[in-house]
Amino acid sequence: MIYLYGPAQDRIMEDSAVCVGKFDGLHRGHRLLIDKTREEETRGLVSVALTFKTSPRRFLDQDRFNIVDNRERGMLFERTGISCLLQWEFKEKVARMEPEAFLRQLVHDLSMRTLVVGEDFHFGYRGAGDVETLKQLAPELGFRPLIIPKLKEGGEDISSSRIRRLITGGQIEEANALLGYDFFCYGEIVHGRKIGRTIGIPTINLSPPEDKLLPRYGVYVTRVVMGTKSYWGMTNVGVKPTIEGRRAPGIETYLMDFEGDIYGREARIDFLHFVRDEKKFEDIKALKLQIGRDKEQIARYASCHPESLSE
Repeated sequence: MIYLYGPAQDRIMEDSAVCVGKFDGLHRGHRLLIDKTREEETRGLVSVALTFKTSPRRFLDQDRFNIVDNRERGMLFERTGISCLLQWEFKEKVARMEPEAFLRQLVHDLSMRTLVVGEDFHFGYRGAGDVETLKQLAPELGFRPLIIPKLKEGGEDISSSRIRRLITGGQIEEANALLGYDFFCYGEIVHGRKIGRTIGIPTINLSPPEDKLLPRYGVYVTRVVMGTKSYWGMTNVGVKPTIEGRRAPGIETYLMDFEGDIYGREARIDFLHFVRDEKKFEDIKALKLQIGRDKEQIARYASCHPESLSE
């Protein structure tokens, strides 16, 4: 997959099929658009996905938390087989583009011959353009609009907003079913305060980006992937009120059946099952007793779902 950063003229000289969107989470509905875009390769077109490095929601002062950050989204796109990923900065110039100007730029810069979008697609200044706008302008601008109906699950649209609600509600299995993969956080393992070691529970820490959507505060069964190896994990998301009571939330994971120094390495934490809410205990002894119970529950989950350790 080729990464491009624009907008810039003459980035793509070959005729292309383009899908456009925020693609937050790259869920099953998004991948349907990508699959339809890739099908256009049989017509001799290069498949291109156009998205934005900065979420339009953040620019428009809406919810700024994203299911995936830019790096994680790039990792997911790598799995799709799309030929080219183009990421634009969503700045004021882009936000103020009229619908026709936006389409003309895609045709000029990307040699766009097919545009693949969902039926609820809006574009241009204040979302003035919609699929009817595409149909009206397509003959003049020389591209074919391909409008894809929304994918549904349980009678409801599969959407990023629906998935965000599930994740923040701790309904991680339901969210994963709509994503088509396990919700994850990816990053470098950083040094914490190492308090876990003092109570016999050494952990690893990830420091998530400020705009990363975090699950409901609590304890989760996780799969920790480092390189080619995977481990069962017990992950706490939150502020650790018994020990630290910090303001900024963190992601802290105890690796089951693992010993070693892995600071500085990168890890992916896949969230599989919600165990319990985060809570403040009376003292460290009470916390240790609860952690022991949590480990037993995670061990039972691992015993019942051995296939979940594999991706």
